[in-house]
Amino acid sequence: MHMIKKLKLKIYALSSYLLGHFLNADDDLWIIGAGNGYVFGDNSRYFYQWVIEKKNKKIFWVTKDLKIYHALSKNEKTKDRVIYFYSLKSILFIARAKVFICSHGVNDITPYVCKNRKLICLWHGLPIKKIGDLTLSSYGKDNPLERGIKHVINSKKEYDVFLSPSLYYKEIFEKSFEGKISEFIYAQYPRVTELKNKSNDIADNSDIKTILYAPTFRDFVAPSYYEINGIVPSKKLLSELNCILGYNRYKLIIKLHPYICIENSYMHELIGFNNIIFANKNDDVLDLLINASVLITDYSSICFDFLTLGKEIIFLMPDYDQYVGQTRGLNFELKDFAPGKIFTNWNDLIKYIPVINRKFTLDDDYLKALKMSNEFHTRKNSYIFDFIEKRAKL
Repeated sequence: MHMIKKLKLKIYALSSYLLGHFLNADDDLWIIGAGNGYVFGDNSRYFYQWVIEKKNKKIFWVTKDLKIYHALSKNEKTKDRVIYFYSLKSILFIARAKVFICSHGVNDITPYVCKNRKLICLWHGLPIKKIGDLTLSSYGKDNPLERGIKHVINSKKEYDVFLSPSLYYKEIFEKSFEGKISEFIYAQYPRVTELKNKSNDIADNSDIKTILYAPTFRDFVAPSYYEINGIVPSKKLLSELNCILGYNRYKLIIKLHPYICIENSYMHELIGFNNIIFANKNDDVLDLLINASVLITDYSSICFDFLTLGKEIIFLMPDYDQYVGQTRGLNFELKDFAPGKIFTNWNDLIKYIPVINRKFTLDDDYLKALKMSNEFHTRKNSYIFDFIEKRAKL
């Protein structure tokens, strides 16, 4: 079944690629996607929604997921701006489009793009952990067969434009994708723009506050790793944690990275703990960030989004030495940088819950991290749109 699915993908992708050589590119036709075609989220989503709302532009979301396709087809604003990848319409539109916009990579839309098209990457987060050429991890990289196909057909392999919200991260992206980025655009992430706009419209009057815990994934580990190494609170601690949360009028929402798998036995233990909630790991995290009073995370770039709200961030890193020693590694010494308190275990973190937010201030470390992650905060979606518009006509 897996091989049939891969074969189907290649047939549709190569069909649009080959047809693209016989059709003139339409400068006004933009195709956008995210998460290998199976996610409606991240910078791609919020830029797409902004363009539909503010601009008269032929922009179409392409997805390989029928659930996403049907959901967008039922929405009044997006019903005429969504395409199912496995369709004749998709082949034609991808063949004619001049601009391809992604958040993870070209596979968000189609693996094969003609050389004379424009490939724009909005990316999906500021990496604390190493990515691309800086890591030996296989995540986000084509396998040898796929690289061979792209080489033989000579499809596009470089980003014409890559979005970075700071000069600091521009250097990291350059090293991570050496020789694969032609030009950078410096602006605030569309996801962050949406986050800040929505948070300004929400009045937090609830007596019960939310703590959001959002850890990142670990490469090549078993599902049991996350409990054994204290990434999630152990079963023995759940009852104490639930009581302390309730006494201090907090609820804890745990939002796992989509790549994280937790054993069913652990999930079963959570039944009955009314102050601890597991969010759907495939849902967009934006609404959770907006409503959170405090963020707990580890090596995840989600901390940079939350920084822009000026709220407290706590770092839980029980496996720091193992994580740094893995093939992934970090782009910088997180312990020296972290704009918030660092804990190495849940026992100590639980003791801190009663005083969360009482002594929190925007100190120098917090403001330094904010600059390195969102230096160009005055440049927003309109700036990005105009930049892409000009490059599309070149």
